[in-house]
Amino acid sequence: MKGDFSRDTFAPHNDYSRVMLQQGRVQLDADFNEQAAIIEYLMRTQLSDLLGASGTMLDEGGFEIHAAAGTRAAGRGETTEEVTPQQPAAQQPVTQQPETQQPETQDGTAAPTGAASRREMPRLVLRAGRYYVDGILCRNGFDLQLDEHPHLLSRQHPLGNASRVVAFLDVWERHLTACEEPSIRDVALSGADTSTRVRTEWQIGFLPLTSAQPAETPSTVRGTASTVAPDTPPEPVSPVSRSDARARALREVTAAWDAWPARHPERARLEATCDGLGMVYENRLYRVEVHDPQRPSFKWSRDNGSVAFRIAVEDGVPQIHVGQPGELHVDVEYLAQRGGELNVRDLVEISDDESIRTGRRRALCQIDVIDVAANKLILLVLSSEEDPALFTQQALQALQNPVLTRWDHAWPPDSEHYDGAITVVDGDWLPLENGIKVRFTNTGALRAGDYWSIPARAERDGIEWPAGERREPEGVHHHYSPLAILRSHDGTWEVEQDVRPTFFRQVDLPGTLAELESRLRDEQDTTRKQLEKRIDALEETLRLKRFHSRLPMVNGQFVARVAGTNDQVELVDAANARLVAGVVAAVDKQSDTSYRVQVQTHGEQDIRVVGLVSPGDLLVPSDCPGHVCRAGLFIRPGTLIAKAITPHQPEDDETQGTIRGVIIFG
Repeated sequence: MKGDFSRDTFAPHNDYSRVMLQQGRVQLDADFNEQAAIIEYLMRTQLSDLLGASGTMLDEGGFEIHAAAGTRAAGRGETTEEVTPQQPAAQQPVTQQPETQQPETQDGTAAPTGAASRREMPRLVLRAGRYYVDGILCRNGFDLQLDEHPHLLSRQHPLGNASRVVAFLDVWERHLTACEEPSIRDVALSGADTSTRVRTEWQIGFLPLTSAQPAETPSTVRGTASTVAPDTPPEPVSPVSRSDARARALREVTAAWDAWPARHPERARLEATCDGLGMVYENRLYRVEVHDPQRPSFKWSRDNGSVAFRIAVEDGVPQIHVGQPGELHVDVEYLAQRGGELNVRDLVEISDDESIRTGRRRALCQIDVIDVAANKLILLVLSSEEDPALFTQQALQALQNPVLTRWDHAWPPDSEHYDGAITVVDGDWLPLENGIKVRFTNTGALRAGDYWSIPARAERDGIEWPAGERREPEGVHHHYSPLAILRSHDGTWEVEQDVRPTFFRQVDLPGTLAELESRLRDEQDTTRKQLEKRIDALEETLRLKRFHSRLPMVNGQFVARVAGTNDQVELVDAANARLVAGVVAAVDKQSDTSYRVQVQTHGEQDIRVVGLVSPGDLLVPSDCPGHVCRAGLFIRPGTLIAKAITPHQPEDDETQGTIRGVIIFG
C-alpha cells in the first residue's frame, strides 16, 4: 500500500483480538491500522469457515453468468439492438470469431485464453448481486454484458483455440489515495492530504479445460416433462441427474483448478540488512517493488511510494503531451504547494487504472524541467526499448486516473538500468542507501507489483528486519473462484454448467426443502427450472442424494450402492457394508417396481437398529438388511457408519427398533 505510513504492525500469528488505547499517549497510524486489520482478519476468517472458500446466496444469484435474451453485444459507437431469441435464454448461444492473440493477466503472466474485439464478445451477462471469495465480499451493482464489463480481465474473453473454459473471478485489494480517488480529498483543505482507502477489485478471467467432452446432462428432470398431462404417471428419472452432472463438472473444474499455477504461485523472497555503521539517521518506511518481472528489475522509495501527484485532467483528457522523441510534457495538481517533493533528475512513473490492473508497467521517466508556478513538468523517457505505442498521444489520452509517482533510486545510464529500474541479480546484495541492502532469491517467481516494506529507525541505527529472514511479498494477494463452464458449440458460446457454490440463509432447511418440493408439482415451465435449481442446491447443503431402488424402503434404513451402478441402492447388511450410501430420508413410489429414494449422508437422523444399543455406541451394519447394530471390539475399516444418541432396549418379542443417531462414515 503506497501510503505515508509509519509501519505495518499487523501479523496474524500474534493472535491479537484488539488494540487498546491509553490515555495521554501518542497515537500512531500503525495502531489504528492494526485495529482495522484485526477486525477484517477475524471477520473474513469467520466467513470463510462458515461459507467455505467462496459462494453466494442462492436467492441472490450474484455473479451468475447466463446468456442474454433479446440483445446482442454492441461495438464501440453502436447501440444495442433487439433480436428475437430462438431458444430459451438460459441456453441461447453467442456468436464468436476466434483469434489467437495472447493476453496478459494482472500479475504479468500469459492469460489462458485468446483475444478478440468487442464486437466478437459473447452475449453473456454477469448477473448483479454479491459473492464471497475467501471471506472477501464482492459486489456487482447491476447486470452487465461481459463485453461491456469494466472488470473483464484485460478485455479478454474465451474466444480462442479452447472449446471449453472455466470463467473465474479474480479478487484482490487495491490501495487508493486522493491521487487515484479525488473524492477522498476535502476541497476545503485546499489540497491537503488526509486518509486513504482500500477497495476490493475484481475481474473476470477464463481458464481452458483440457477435456473437450461436456458434462452429461439429464434428458428428463425430476421424472416428468413439462408437457405431460397431470394424470400421466411420471417417468423414471434419467440415470444422470442434474446433481450428478453438476458433481462431474465440479470434479473437472477442481482438477483444472488445482493444476493451475496462478492459484498456487511460487513467490520470490527478499532479505534485507543494514551494515551497522550508524548511517540510518531518519525514520523511514522503505518500499521495494518489482517493476518488470520479464527482465527482472525493481524500484524503491524511502517514503513507501507515497510521493505521488495526480495528473491534471481537462475536459476528461489527461494533460500529457508528447514533445520531442522521448519527451513528455505533464501538468500535475498541487505542484506549487508541494514543489519541494520533486527535483530535477528525480525518477518518476506514470501509472493508471489499466496498468495497475494488468501489471503492464511503462518505463520510468526522469524529470528534466520543473515549472512550479504553472504546475508543469518536462519528463525524459529513459528507455529506448520501451514500446513506443505506450507513449503516443492517443495512448496517453486514454489513461484513466493517471498518477505520477516518485521513486528514490538513482539512475546511472548504463545497461543495468535500461528502463530506469534496478536490475535484479538472484542472490546478490543490492544497495539502497545509508547502508541498507537487499537481495532477492527465486527471482523466476517475481510478479509485477510485488512489494516489501522495510521500516528504518534512527534510534536503532538500522532497520526492523530479523537477520537472515527471507520474506515473501506483502502483496498483491489474489483470490480466485470458479463461476461457470462455457463451451463452444457450432461456432457459438454457451453456458454449460454453473459451478458457483451456493448457500441458504439460516432457516429451517428441511422445511424449506419440503415446501419447494410441494411447489414444484404445481408450477409451470417458467418457474420450474428456478425451483429445481433451488432444490438441488438445498439438497447439496443438506447432503442429500437421490437414488433408485427396485424394492420398497422405509425411513431410517441404511442403504448401499448396488455394485457396478451409480444410481441404484439396496438395503445394507454386513456383506455389502463397504458400499454404504447413507440412511433413507424419504421414498417416492415411481411404479410397482421402481422407487425414488432420498438418502441423507450427514448429520443427526432416525436410524433403524437391532439389538441392545446405548447412547454413545458405535454402530455398524448388521445381518438384518437396512439395520445397524452395536459394534464389537474390532471394527473393520469402512464399516463404521453411525453413533447412537438415544438408547434401544428391545423386548423379548421385538429386537428391532428406531433410535436417534449421527451418521459418520469411517
